[in-house]
Amino acid sequence: MEQTIHGGCRCGAIRYAVEEVFDVICCYCTYCRPLMVWAAVRGDAFRITSGKPRTFETSKTGENHFCGNCGSCICWEGHHPSHLLAREGRYYSVNVATLDDPESCPPQIQQFIERKLRWLNTLDDLPEVVGSALPHPDKRK
Repeated sequence: MEQTIHGGCRCGAIRYAVEEVFDVICCYCTYCRPLMVWAAVRGDAFRITSGKPRTFETSKTGENHFCGNCGSCICWEGHHPSHLLAREGRYYSVNVATLDDPESCPPQIQQFIERKLRWLNTLDDLPEVVGSALPHPDKRK
């Protein structure tokens, strides 16, 4: 993806721009369970355009950036100087759910497949409703 894409948190306090997406990954690791979709981005291709995210260290090599108001997880910042996407020692995994147009970044590969919850494969067989008006479980077909 070569054009600039934009996104932000649910409440609008944080906005960002991505200059180029390298890959889009569906992740099933224990942190992302049951799953999250991440856009892999070079360290110099991601920038916060407004607001200031809070951070939470998730490992010795990375941290999550999230909105202190609404709690939206914006991205994970990795600190692996030798990583393929590292620029100035960092690279990003941007939460595709926070993009203005998440449909523009469908997953291209899955990782930590050994940790994928088996019931995820059955979701397409479940009843569906538009909106949040759920019928009583006894009334579902």
